Amino acid sequence: MDNTIKQSPSLISLITGLRYPNIPRLTGNPILGRLPHMFRDNGVMDNLIKAGELAVNHPSGMCYYWIGNKLSLLITKPEDIYQFKVKNAQNLSLGMPLLEKFAGTTMFTDVKEVWREKRELCHNAMYHGSSLKQLESPMNQIIGFYLQQLQAHPTKTINLRTFFYNFVIDIVTSTLLGRTENSYKANNSLDHLSDTASYLADVTEQVFEFRSLFKWMLPPLFAKWLFPKGANNLEKLKIEMRARYQQVYLCPHLSNIKHTDNLLQKFWELNSPKDASEKCADTNDIFGDSAFLLAAGVLTTVATFEFIIKLLFANPDKEQKLREQLQQHLQGQTPTMEALDKIEYLDMVIKETLRLYPPSPLFPTREVSQAFKLNNIPVYKGDLVIVSPYITHRLNNLWDKAEEFIPERFAEENASKITKYSYIPFSIGPRFCI
Repeated sequence: MDNTIKQSPSLISLITGLRYPNIPRLTGNPILGRLPHMFRDNGVMDNLIKAGELAVNHPSGMCYYWIGNKLSLLITKPEDIYQFKVKNAQNLSLGMPLLEKFAGTTMFTDVKEVWREKRELCHNAMYHGSSLKQLESPMNQIIGFYLQQLQAHPTKTINLRTFFYNFVIDIVTSTLLGRTENSYKANNSLDHLSDTASYLADVTEQVFEFRSLFKWMLPPLFAKWLFPKGANNLEKLKIEMRARYQQVYLCPHLSNIKHTDNLLQKFWELNSPKDASEKCADTNDIFGDSAFLLAAGVLTTVATFEFIIKLLFANPDKEQKLREQLQQHLQGQTPTMEALDKIEYLDMVIKETLRLYPPSPLFPTREVSQAFKLNNIPVYKGDLVIVSPYITHRLNNLWDKAEEFIPERFAEENASKITKYSYIPFSIGPRFCI
């Protein structure tokens, strides 16, 4: 079947907003589409859930709406997601203008050759068996410190987000930079966000929080109208955030990055000019990848920790089952990689948490660069195709009791019952999350 199309969308569809007569449409403002809804509290998630309700109640499993002049097509069926993310990956743009404008060069938007090299570096540094084994000792030291802090204050109320932020940042920093002796003891406490955690929290809220994303995407005329006091000045915010990142993260670790064998040092060499005399000359060469890896590693892990606690608290029978398996396999000893691999229920709890609360409820969207057909639906250049694991992971036709926390659905004997490509917490296709 020829899955490509050559014609452009009709002018009538652009004027009226009516593109697909057989697919439900989420209506909005005649000019701005659904964009005004994005600036409300929880507006992006509310919009996604409303579109998802229309999609899952329709045979196509699709819903479309407009964000300004961009048509957005939400797809929910695993087979359509596979066709889009895998079979049509070459028809999607590599660029993500907002990310590039704020962060510059990152492996998220690199051309294919550089992207492959960076992924290989990440795999060898963080996910290869021997590399993980080398990280086990420093990670256990960090874990031990935080456990001591909790045990020293058994009756103290703590803010879990603050605790998880500081804890995960220490783990990720150790992974990215190589072991930094006792940095966690000097910089963190149970009561206050570390400088790096505070920075990441601000970036998330001011730049990459869902509502802000759409604010930065506004055409200049609308931006000036909606934000007359210049609240949408991304360039000013970018300069401030870059300077702060240099101060709280890169500069304190600069010597370690340059002179030890670590992931950021390898990325720096890859990003820097090929003239050896110029290497490691400018921290801007590493800013994008460094900030991206730190944020991606920390924010997703903190959110997952929080949801694991939430779900176990709400399901004490599951918590008790996990406790029993931990006690059975660890017997009070410090966990090792080998021991953790044997605790099947721990893996099931994590997977079920990621099903209900995936790290990204909708994946960062790339524009269509070359028109194609998706399940006989024409998708045109400039359109946005939206994939939401949050919606697909909760489809009742794919998951029994989809809204319930049932880790047992990921038991080895139940693996064959899970529809292929229905579980995608880290996306699929050539650019899935490392």
